[in-house]
Amino acid sequence: MKRRPHKIVSVVLLVVLIAGMGMACCIQSLESRNKRWAENTETAGKILTESGKKEAQKQTDGTENDAAAQNAKRVFGDEPAELYARSAVLMDADSGRVLFGKDTDVVRPMASTTKIMTCILALEYLREHPDQTIEVSDQAASQPKVHLGMQKGEVFYIKDLLYSLMLESHNDSAVAVAEGIAGSVEEFAKEMNAKAAEIGCKNTHFITPNGLDAEDEGGVHSTTAEDLAKIMRYCIMTSGEKETFLEV
Repeated sequence: MKRRPHKIVSVVLLVVLIAGMGMACCIQSLESRNKRWAENTETAGKILTESGKKEAQKQTDGTENDAAAQNAKRVFGDEPAELYARSAVLMDADSGRVLFGKDTDVVRPMASTTKIMTCILALEYLREHPDQTIEVSDQAASQPKVHLGMQKGEVFYIKDLLYSLMLESHNDSAVAVAEGIAGSVEEFAKEMNAKAAEIGCKNTHFITPNGLDAEDEGGVHSTTAEDLAKIMRYCIMTSGEKETFLEV
């Protein structure tokens, strides 16, 4: 079969052309990326000054098509695009510093996140009373769903009920734990509020150990996103029972 040099040359030239186009596209992409990086860096530098902050605010108010405004939003956006929570906190667990917040101090019902405090208090109590049991009371047995379904007179280890409390959010287990530790829900709530104050919570008020809505002379059962973050940080970073808490 005869070789056709002109065809071979054509193929080689085509390969060289494609490679050249690819390299050109790559260089253009790198230049574009570097340009965007420079724009973002410039925006950051501006925003780090007071005048820059004011200017960035002007840019982000009603100037959606302005490139500088888009850069400002991309680098220092007010809020993540898919944050649907009414309140939110992003906290550095090591230092306790709030890195991002949305309505951090707005008081809201805390519902079953209440059980986080119930659990850590129980774990710290069990340090000295590891095998303590509790006999189920009428009040504990009558708690609404979600519940374990315990009956009056049944006996449980408090440490076993913590798994029911944290994994299934059982309301009757929370009351049984509170009564087993403090004798009554009311006394346990005092311990909850004392611990909250110790942790540094300023807008938290506990009334129940399970988070059901309640109100007393001190206010309604509620907390804030920042206070709740402080409680969680205490549980996993500061408490002497942090490892057991994480295990549960």
